[in-house]
Amino acid sequence: MADPAGLSDVARPGPGALSDRQRRVLRQAAAGHTESTIAARLHLSERTVRREIQDLCDAFGVNNRLALGIALGQLGLVDLDLAGRTGPVVRESPWTP
Repeated sequence: MADPAGLSDVARPGPGALSDRQRRVLRQAAAGHTESTIAARLHLSERTVRREIQDLCDAFGVNNRLALGIALGQLGLVDLDLAGRTGPVVRESPWTP
């Protein structure tokens, strides 16, 4: 299978590697929400959301939100088969305590 996100040789975050806030931002971003919407929903500044998304991209070894979504799909954390659905199915992270 092709590796469009370039994850084959990337170290993936281990259990406990993501903060609670990163997990919340990740769920919102995976659901397709904008940074401003995420900020409003989580009572954070947009700058904080942008920083958290960048930190998540760094943690997963990708360069942008699209690649982050692909990485999450490859790890089985987001169902990328959206045919007939109204939005992505975000699976519970194995890093959630």
